[in-house]
Amino acid sequence: KLSLLNGDGETITTFTNQSGKNFAVRPKNDGLTYLKSPSKSDLNYDYYGYMEFMHNSSTSTAMKLINVIDFELYCKCVLPCELSASYPMEALKALSVCIRTLATADYTQDRHGNNIGFNVCNTTDCQAYYGNSRREVEKNRLITDAAVDATRGQVMIYTGEGAQHGKTIQSIYFSSSGGSTVSASAQWGGSSMPYCVAVRVPEETSYPVWGATVTL
Repeated sequence: KLSLLNGDGETITTFTNQSGKNFAVRPKNDGLTYLKSPSKSDLNYDYYGYMEFMHNSSTSTAMKLINVIDFELYCKCVLPCELSASYPMEALKALSVCIRTLATADYTQDRHGNNIGFNVCNTTDCQAYYGNSRREVEKNRLITDAAVDATRGQVMIYTGEGAQHGKTIQSIYFSSSGGSTVSASAQWGGSSMPYCVAVRVPEETSYPVWGATVTL
């Protein structure tokens, strides 16, 4: 069951899921939609764009919730989820390009499959996306939005040899490497990302060290 409420908390309508019926909800005047789920609190944020409620299958009572949003606005929402506005502007701009590139690659290469109904997920399996929640502080929003605007439309393309030539790269990024990365083939197998090779990152060796002890 889904209840739609207005800004004053008054119920507009209630919808009970029925097999095969999908619908969409768009706020007035390009406003925000606030989502509140009793079972999925990690979705309880404000969202731009509109919401699609898609039936999972002919036998399931579950529904997929898909946020349809302008691509550059999506990048503006992701950036502060992944990097604080306190970082240097050039770092924010570099990550903006990574965010846009990775999302483009997920979209064009059907990473989630072309029948699933969406292009990118909202978790770190793709990129962290919490709607508009990380843009609410104006002084921070002005900084991160400026980084995205400064790189508008920019993505990274692989220009090397092979099947990946001319394609948008999988611009995988992370918070810290501990001093070294591994190649894509070592991490995931295959050779689909020839541009992801193992490199030393000496500036990260001063970070806290972690480890594990395994008994015989």
